[in-house]
Amino acid sequence: MSESVVSGRVRAGVAALLAGGLVVAGLSAWRVDASGGGEDSTYVPVTPCRLFDTRSGPDNVGSRSTPVGAGVAGAHVQQVTGVNGDCEVPVGAVGVSLNVTVVNGSAQSNLRLYPEGVEPPLASNLNWIAGQAPTPNKVDVALSGDGRVVVQNFKGTVDVIADVVGYSTRASLDDIEARLAALEQAAPDAGRDDSGSNGNGVDNSALERRLADLEAAHSGLEEAYADLELAYADLELASSDLAERQQELSVGIGLANADITRLRGRTATLEQERPFVESAMSSSGFQLPDIGPSFIIREGVVPDADGLVTIDWHATVQSEHDGGQVRCGLFSEETPPSQISLVSVGAAHHTADDADRITTLSASRTFRVFEDETDVWAVYCDQIGGSQGDTWIWGRGMTVTFIADR
Repeated sequence: MSESVVSGRVRAGVAALLAGGLVVAGLSAWRVDASGGGEDSTYVPVTPCRLFDTRSGPDNVGSRSTPVGAGVAGAHVQQVTGVNGDCEVPVGAVGVSLNVTVVNGSAQSNLRLYPEGVEPPLASNLNWIAGQAPTPNKVDVALSGDGRVVVQNFKGTVDVIADVVGYSTRASLDDIEARLAALEQAAPDAGRDDSGSNGNGVDNSALERRLADLEAAHSGLEEAYADLELAYADLELASSDLAERQQELSVGIGLANADITRLRGRTATLEQERPFVESAMSSSGFQLPDIGPSFIIREGVVPDADGLVTIDWHATVQSEHDGGQVRCGLFSEETPPSQISLVSVGAAHHTADDADRITTLSASRTFRVFEDETDVWAVYCDQIGGSQGDTWIWGRGMTVTFIADR
């Protein structure tokens, strides 16, 4: 509600307003820039409380103690208004602000929250890959008429934790507008004379001072709200920085593990009759072109003796073309394929449909190598059907294990 509206209405019924005992402190939890009626609502921050936690055991909060499954069939419908979990949200709430965290995701997926009874949105609120560290995000979501939200997971299973940090309601502003309207009707403004009294000879100076105090308090509320918005922006920035640090830590741990594996393989080459291992990994996305086979990852070795190498590879494939097929295979980099056959040694394929657009392909192949000769192998992928942009290659890797001849 704007300052001019508050000021005008209070001036119109100031005597009745003060007599009615309207408490200014009651405005401290209301947004001063909102207005009653229509689609406007008032945001009310609360001390964070846990609405639900689907993890089993001592961590569990709420009625569900199993992970959220995939799709509409596996979705979780949560009652928000009333007493639920460790929270109590007024029945008149029309929206809720949550801090949502996903834990123990079994597959690369995303989470969407929306009011019960509407179509699921296309945009997601959280995204993760299998095995990722706990991932939080703030989510503002409208409630259904009976105060419910749907928590829908795209693929696999995942535990979900939700804490309430605030809610939105229309009741507070509707109530104060009704009270002001009643005061205007009960105490219409009377004419004033030059002495500062109204038509009945009553001195209005005390009322004017009270009115000035009320307007100053209203201005203080606007300043407090501006400070609150700045603090909230700082909190969102800190949350974003934390998520980036978690991602950097996850990548750093993966690189460290790869370095340890490589070091162990190098050490093993000094001990005869033992295998050594070389690995290559990548977690960045790669959009597959439609111009024939393209390599997605490669690795090579220079053996210190004649022997055999066994190469194991894997790649996560996502195809948006219904019926489109992705074929991947392992080849020597000296002889890249013109096409990839379904029966090629060390090859794998996937055909996408509405229920299964993301999968992990893997295979292995053995080659003979010779002392001090450089050998490089690469995994190539090709899409059959569809067009450029239909297929993405995500996490991928290959491991080369060498065993010397006895």
